[in-house]
Amino acid sequence: MRYLGKEDHLVMPPLTKLVATQALYDMLFQYVLTPEKEQKLLEFINRIHAHLSDNAYRNTPFSVPVAEMQFLEEGLEELKLLCWQVMPVHVFEIEYSVPVSSPDFEPIKDQVELILSDICVYNWQGDDRILVYSSTPV
Repeated sequence: MRYLGKEDHLVMPPLTKLVATQALYDMLFQYVLTPEKEQKLLEFINRIHAHLSDNAYRNTPFSVPVAEMQFLEEGLEELKLLCWQVMPVHVFEIEYSVPVSSPDFEPIKDQVELILSDICVYNWQGDDRILVYSSTPV
């Protein structure tokens, strides 16, 4: 495992499933004044929807780098009023003993997931990166 750095992320509080995405869109729409910002907002909402819909992420937090959300401007404060927290997230790259294309890859990745689940709260970012969540908000 190789440490790649630290990012500040906005972490979504535990919310009532998919109802949250439409409510967030309605609330944050007032902060997007250009088609480009509206597209970014839709992408953000779709990422939340995908996270909440995917059973693999059922027990993991949803987060997004604060830097990616700067387009919301005052909308960031609105998210914080809804209990979104800024938390440090540590990014690691996982180096496997076999290539991703190997038939042995999935069992090895499964073993890595078991180990990681015992030691930290994390989310996968692709096949070889994880976000490790700090227990202390910023």
